[in-house]
Amino acid sequence: MPFINFGSDNLRVVDVAGAYGGCVILSSSPLPSIKCWGNGGDGRLGYGDTNDRGDSANEMGDYLPFVDIGNGVDVVDIKAGSGWFAILTSDGKMKAWGKNDDGSCILFS
Repeated sequence: MPFINFGSDNLRVVDVAGAYGGCVILSSSPLPSIKCWGNGGDGRLGYGDTNDRGDSANEMGDYLPFVDIGNGVDVVDIKAGSGWFAILTSDGKMKAWGKNDDGSCILFS
């Protein structure tokens, strides 16, 4: 089984897998960045669309874009559920994306 390619000069900090995909926090300068891949339905990958990523040629590595979480956001943790992902920032704020049909509880510890 091959390794997942996250792109050049990116070190994995934290990764998480959900029911439909995965995300990883990468140590990018100056702040950590996020890439997600898998089934994009319901906007669950955070790219503002419903495209699947990582299932065709030229969709991983440097081809896989970073999720736009905003300027200057310092991500410290990431969680996944059934169709959603959420991040915790260094200032204690949370951002989430994807399917939100059941009011899922997100727990950061």
